[in-house]
Amino acid sequence: MSKVSIIVPVYNTEPYLEECILSLRNQTLQDIQIILVDDASRDQSLTIMNQQAAIDDRIQVIALEENSGVGLARNLGIQQAQGDFLAFVDSDDYVKPEMFEKLYQKAIEESADIVLCDTDTFSSNGQKKSVWYKPINGKPQLKDIYHNTQPTSRIVSKALIDQIQFSFLPGMGEGIFFELMIQAKKIVTVPEKLYVYRSRDGSLSTTPNPRINIESKENNRIMGERNPAYKDYFTFKVIEDLLQLVATAVKINDHQTYKNAVQELNDLNYRKNPYLSTFYKDEYPWHRYYIKAYLLPANFSLARLIHRLTQK
Repeated sequence: MSKVSIIVPVYNTEPYLEECILSLRNQTLQDIQIILVDDASRDQSLTIMNQQAAIDDRIQVIALEENSGVGLARNLGIQQAQGDFLAFVDSDDYVKPEMFEKLYQKAIEESADIVLCDTDTFSSNGQKKSVWYKPINGKPQLKDIYHNTQPTSRIVSKALIDQIQFSFLPGMGEGIFFELMIQAKKIVTVPEKLYVYRSRDGSLSTTPNPRINIESKENNRIMGERNPAYKDYFTFKVIEDLLQLVATAVKINDHQTYKNAVQELNDLNYRKNPYLSTFYKDEYPWHRYYIKAYLLPANFSLARLIHRLTQK
């Protein structure tokens, strides 16, 4: 048994992978398990993983023959995890040396199921990107959980994962971490920037891709069905995905995807959703909220004009 099992799904991140793995190997908390899951990378990622595993016996490598997505890769890691707590790290990010020692100690001191930390950013052009972060201490409220369900920058009790038989959905499936947070008896926070998110061109989070928005939308539909007490909230999450899909379609000049997304928004009577004018509105300055929620879905030509003007 280890204190913390760290699961890293890997897909074509050769330029950044060694830095990520070294940041885990150099943790001040030595009693860790590092599970690297190669999702059929086409570059030299698997070679790097095997080289690091030959040096450090705390590393276990799982190599998939076919690309299956980050959700399945994380699930395979969960199946192999032996730690008291589990953590998820993206293979193009890295962590501060004291991250897991501080989070683990906090979990033990507070008898917490989940421990969060703040996130720093690194980008090749030197520009800092804001990452949504909200500390939680105690039993979380819905407003605390909103946009705080990313699986990175935290540890979660293996006992809680086993108790609810938790697993990620296919594709991105990040919002499913919601189920762990609502079931947790206690969540606490170490208010330090211990996880470093790498902002880079070409990553899933920076490349406009309708497929990602559509997968997230479908996952939120499933989450609403699985959690009927929160169905209204997940209807809002579907609306949020559709609004992002509208913005993505405008950026890539995809009129058909735009029309389909707007039709779905109208079918959901999205402007009447109470969370739109609370959670979503609070996320943006008023003018950006108005543009995203009202102007962009109003007319494709107008949306394209707004996009061109805001890019200058």
